[in-house]
Amino acid sequence: MSDCLSLLDQALDMGQQELESLAAGREKESLETAAERCRLIEQAFEAREKADVDVFLGKLKQIKNMQGRLITEARRLHEALAKNLAHAKQENKRLTGYKNSRSPAPAYSRFVSKQG
Repeated sequence: MSDCLSLLDQALDMGQQELESLAAGREKESLETAAERCRLIEQAFEAREKADVDVFLGKLKQIKNMQGRLITEARRLHEALAKNLAHAKQENKRLTGYKNSRSPAPAYSRFVSKQG
């Protein structure tokens, strides 16, 4: 197998690792994996002259499908984050309403003697 195809196989494996990292909520790890996957794909594209065209295109289609799954997972996480943020804003409004409904404390205490 040519070096180009082995690089694409490594990129597919990295894509699977990235998908697992996203699903587990390890965003930093998935960013590092994505950068490595991008580097591998660029290297494979530079060395593509040595590979069989049909096999190369097949691997690229697999990478395209993997990218689609990654995008779907990222969108799902984005929607979950947006829901959490909206819930936090709503909760903040509710708590602010309680704070504003409280009567202010008097400037003096009724238990302190006013005559000194």
